[in-house]
Amino acid sequence: MSARTHTVESFHEFGLTVEYTFQRGAPAVMYLRNGDPGYPAEPDEIEIVAVRLNGHDIKPLLSDRFLDDLEEELAENHDDSPDDPDMLPGGHDNPRGDDW
Repeated sequence: MSARTHTVESFHEFGLTVEYTFQRGAPAVMYLRNGDPGYPAEPDEIEIVAVRLNGHDIKPLLSDRFLDDLEEELAENHDDSPDDPDMLPGGHDNPRGDDW
């Protein structure tokens, strides 16, 4: 599954525009179908691509702490509504390409 790019306008009290990629993690699997041990969950991934103020990318000027807090806030407020018809609710790819 590939990450999708999202943009949030007027984000934070400064009116920032944040462009980021979001990739949904995978749930844990306790056991495989053949009875072998499964694998742990993979967490969601967010990567901030740009933080714009008045059209200028200010990401290089921001502290790591601010960017970490921003990623956390984006993760808590991420809207997983699919814009793409080949995406299922929850952000998972639709491998069959139909409406399920």
